[in-house]
Amino acid sequence: MRAQNTPRNSPEFAQSTDFPREFVKSAPGTVCLRRRRLRKLGVRVTGIRVRKLTMRLAVLACAAMLAACASPHPPAPAPQPAIAQPIIVGTPQPTFAQSGTASWYGASHNGRKTASGETFDMNAPTAAHRSLRFNTIARVTNLTNGRTTWVRINDRGPYAGDRVIDLSARAAGDLDMQRAGLASVRIECFDSDQPFGISER
Repeated sequence: MRAQNTPRNSPEFAQSTDFPREFVKSAPGTVCLRRRRLRKLGVRVTGIRVRKLTMRLAVLACAAMLAACASPHPPAPAPQPAIAQPIIVGTPQPTFAQSGTASWYGASHNGRKTASGETFDMNAPTAAHRSLRFNTIARVTNLTNGRTTWVRINDRGPYAGDRVIDLSARAAGDLDMQRAGLASVRIECFDSDQPFGISER
């Protein structure tokens, strides 16, 4: 036990048995850590207040713990690749279109010469038109029943009334118009239907 009359700022007070050796009196009212303890920590200071140093170390320790526990921000999602838009192919457009009345001819003309020089065959899918080139392939649709047939132009005509095309007996049968004799039709020509070597006549 230290003597009751030992002053607090004396070296004997710091060396007493009931006072921790980790602290020494450096100035009146100020207690500091021993320098050798601070050197071990890598700090070279003198006269640092124990309470302030303890608070700073506690704050740094808490900050380090929070930084270690904090989850890293998730990486930004990769941009989605652009979706290729499908290319919509438009409906082929006819190079020639005409609507009107169709008629047909058969046995009375079978075996005769046509305007193209061919022999007329009533059982072949052919037709006569006023302006389409010979050997042109035309699509003929019966507007009454929706039936369609393909014919090859090899003759000229018809020249009666408002008729626009004269079909062979075979083509008229494909359109189911033989009994009626006449039918409202639509004539269309497409490049994809045409063969090579179409005559210019």
